[in-house]
Amino acid sequence: MKKRTLEFPLATLLLAVMGIWYVTTGRAPEGRDRVVVVQAGGEQVDGVDSEADLAAVKGGEAEPVAERGQAAPQAALEVGGVRAGRAGWWRAPKNSTWAVGRVERPEGTPADETLWVTAQGSRFSEHQDSRDTHTVIAEPDGSFRVAFSGRTHSKGRLWVRGRYCYMDEPLWVHLEDLKEEVVLKPKLGGRLLVKVLPPRVVAFGDGVLDGVSVEAVRGRFPTQTKLKGWAREEGEFEIGGLASGVAHRVLGHSEFYADGEVHGISVEAGDTLNVDVPLALGATVAGTVSDSDGTLLEGARVYHISADQAGQRIPFLKANPEFERLTHAGRFELTGVPPGERILVVEADGFLEANHELGNLRDGERRLAVDVRLDAGRSVGGVILWPDGSPAVGADVRLAQKSEMMGMEVGRIMGEIQAGPDGSFKFPALGDGTCEVTASSLHPDDRPKSGSKLSKLKARRIPRWMARVEDVAPGSHQLALTLTSGNVISGKVADDAGEPIKAFRVTATPEASGFMSAGSMKPVREKFKVEDGEFALQGVQVGRWEVRVTATGYGDSDRQKVSIPGTNNLRFVLARTGVVTGIVRAPDGSGAADARVMAMHGENKTIGVDTDGEGKFIAGNLEPGWVEISASAEGYSGSETQRFQITSAAKREGIVLALKPGAVIVAELHRDMEDRAGRQISLSGPTRRRLETNSAGSVRFDGLDAGQYTVSLAPTGARGGRGRGDWVMRMANSKKADVEVREGEEAFVVLGAPSATAVKVSGTVTRGEEALASALVVAAPENGDDDLTSAVRADDQGHYELVLDHPGDWRFQVGSSQRELVVFSEVVPGGDNVVINFSLPEGRIEGRVTGPGGRPEEGLRVTLTGGTAPSTGPGEGRGRPSPFAGRSSTTNSDGEYSFKDLAPGDYLIRAGGASGWGLGQAQQSVKLGRVLIDVKVDYADQVQRIDLPLPAAGEITGTVQDSQGGAVSGARIQVIDEAGHNLSNFGNVRSGTDGSFSYKGVGPGTYSVHAEGDTSSPVKQIKMYEGGQESL
Repeated sequence: MKKRTLEFPLATLLLAVMGIWYVTTGRAPEGRDRVVVVQAGGEQVDGVDSEADLAAVKGGEAEPVAERGQAAPQAALEVGGVRAGRAGWWRAPKNSTWAVGRVERPEGTPADETLWVTAQGSRFSEHQDSRDTHTVIAEPDGSFRVAFSGRTHSKGRLWVRGRYCYMDEPLWVHLEDLKEEVVLKPKLGGRLLVKVLPPRVVAFGDGVLDGVSVEAVRGRFPTQTKLKGWAREEGEFEIGGLASGVAHRVLGHSEFYADGEVHGISVEAGDTLNVDVPLALGATVAGTVSDSDGTLLEGARVYHISADQAGQRIPFLKANPEFERLTHAGRFELTGVPPGERILVVEADGFLEANHELGNLRDGERRLAVDVRLDAGRSVGGVILWPDGSPAVGADVRLAQKSEMMGMEVGRIMGEIQAGPDGSFKFPALGDGTCEVTASSLHPDDRPKSGSKLSKLKARRIPRWMARVEDVAPGSHQLALTLTSGNVISGKVADDAGEPIKAFRVTATPEASGFMSAGSMKPVREKFKVEDGEFALQGVQVGRWEVRVTATGYGDSDRQKVSIPGTNNLRFVLARTGVVTGIVRAPDGSGAADARVMAMHGENKTIGVDTDGEGKFIAGNLEPGWVEISASAEGYSGSETQRFQITSAAKREGIVLALKPGAVIVAELHRDMEDRAGRQISLSGPTRRRLETNSAGSVRFDGLDAGQYTVSLAPTGARGGRGRGDWVMRMANSKKADVEVREGEEAFVVLGAPSATAVKVSGTVTRGEEALASALVVAAPENGDDDLTSAVRADDQGHYELVLDHPGDWRFQVGSSQRELVVFSEVVPGGDNVVINFSLPEGRIEGRVTGPGGRPEEGLRVTLTGGTAPSTGPGEGRGRPSPFAGRSSTTNSDGEYSFKDLAPGDYLIRAGGASGWGLGQAQQSVKLGRVLIDVKVDYADQVQRIDLPLPAAGEITGTVQDSQGGAVSGARIQVIDEAGHNLSNFGNVRSGTDGSFSYKGVGPGTYSVHAEGDTSSPVKQIKMYEGGQESL
């Protein structure tokens, strides 16, 4: 047969094969995934072939049932504020494990309800982007069939989310129990129809609300629940499954405008509520990001946070802002920045993070010349080698650096990278702390060959070759780490009856030998399945390790500390666990369904189980020894805790846990208070709770234990203030009340009721001859009763009005912002309207901070303490400031600082050195020595310019010992200059576990140094030179 005669049949065969492949794999044309939405029975409903639909599916917003006109929300794939992972609407593989069941619709569920059932387990494939959830729409009768991945081996989660219904927590199911029907019992909630409104100064039109999203938030950080909405039309959203009768905050997010927020939104079960959320214009912040030489940086990450968010940031963790910008040609622009105190955060690869305080922004303000310069810090580099001297290409390298946090030494993981083709590595953007470098790699002979089916999970179980070096000084670039194969820890595992355990896990954890060893060296762990209980754990490096063994159905082993090399033939004995069964009864004697039973056992271990429909429970896997067990349920007070012992492999039956009638506290805000809805009420006592007031300004705490409680109106948004960072206003206007409740009793509390002895105080705040608009006025009793504190902002003419609880001695703090408050002591007489005017002093200290070479230091904290101006009583001397409480100022891009509203008196300026509790900033400022300068303000309007040239930082090191020569840890190191000033206003430098200490940021001069612990050490004199190091 000629060649051309084969062309047509071959082409036909090829097309047939491609067609079979297309049908069996479900691939769409042009390489796109053909996403299929399924109903409960697993039948195909709709193919999704368009690019737009595919993008919607990947975002969790496919159209599952077109005839229902109902978008399938990403919000339906979430519960309790916890994201469901990589969810999607698609057809599950044939090897899935299916859960078949039904959803019991609560009584009163509206007819237009749609219920989404989601299952979550392990990923459906080993690929890191693989889905771990499967979602279906329940049938009208509530039946569903949903899939867990075939790689899910033990248990998974199921939950329901609907337009009205919701579950507080997902239902955990053991896959071995899926042979029986699963019943899901959601609660009936309500839904919101949210309309987002553009700022008033922006004309409504097409595209104005592009990129807008909404969410309903219940509670506060860190125990808040978020429900995201799904779009209906431009600017219109639906949020379903809100808990009924509970106050929510509804937020509108926009990339271009400041977020909108509406408080106190509550909806009844089965109802729909319309909510309008207006956006604010916000401020515009623009500028440049450059390195220390002024070269503009491309791709720097720029975002903003509030002062509150800055206080909640966890050190060393990257922030996850709602919106951010990357610099282009070194320039950035942020729009819609919320008014108030904001901090600009700038990050770039190879540079230390910079925090630039923007101060108090106004709505609509345009700040277009913000210049941020990043410090490159220092670096560490070297090479990773195999024992034969060849480069360890692709070896994993980790660096940890010593840092200070809250006066403690911690190890910050600065990053993990892979060695290059020549085995080289480099870590940039480091501070001044010593470093520890670890490297690890699979040996070339152990690596899976190209195309091998060896899974990543199995590859991780192969022992890795490792190397480590400690006490690396930043700036080191000639490190050479040689990988070694490690050692072996061997032993045997048996139960308490002497029988070998056949399946177990051995974990070896590095013991901290320095400030960060345990953090930079990874644990070594391996699972074993053997008949004789013997194990050999490979890949353990030289050092001290803690070894333990765990196994299903057994208690944990003791923790054995071993040294490598030199350890073998360990023996571990694991006790067989026991079981406790019983029933939870309601106060009327009936079984309490869905009650929560908590059992404490072993070394602070806790097991929680839920009762069945008859109130019965089974708590297993309890370690032998003492067990403490109790029960709780919604609407009741918890049971008494029962304490008893169980033996190995024992079964304790017949435990009865009796719930008690719960007490109730209803708290209501007084009718004369403004903005009663959406205020946060906290309850502290035997039971701790936190709720937001409903539209009537009240909350209901039920199911409480008997006892004494404090009900407080917690700080909330900027009430009458100018921004979210105005925390002084929020704290001052909080209210509290104490109440005691007995078992089953209901108590009623009113917060914010006016006092019978109340005094109205008003007046004007001026600075010199001019009224001070928006001045902050805070009043607190001199006796220190902070519960009676009150605060207000003055109007544009500087006029303020306050209502104080009673006449008497009061302490007023007055100023333009919370960081510039002047203290006045006043005797407030009784009467209908007491007038007290405040005249702020006009003294001012300002200047420029420069480092070595005269370069301006940006972002450096300068503090001012001292001040001795006396206060006078009422009458002619009213409005004169009291002793100075202290302030701080952060230098701008020109290195300028400023302190204003200073009364005559003596002051002390501090700059440079270790910056107190700072973290990222402390790493930069420690390069500069501390300077302390005494300043005297002689008259009320004196202006002084004091420039602060800072020297290179010096360091004092030493060791603290007791009288017997033993190391003293935790001793506070005090360094006093010749003028008697303590170099650190926090005194946060302490000795380590070995008694050693390092006091950085010391300027030139003569100092007295001593240590304080239970006793004080003798004082030693030391003379420091610029940038020098002295040892004691």
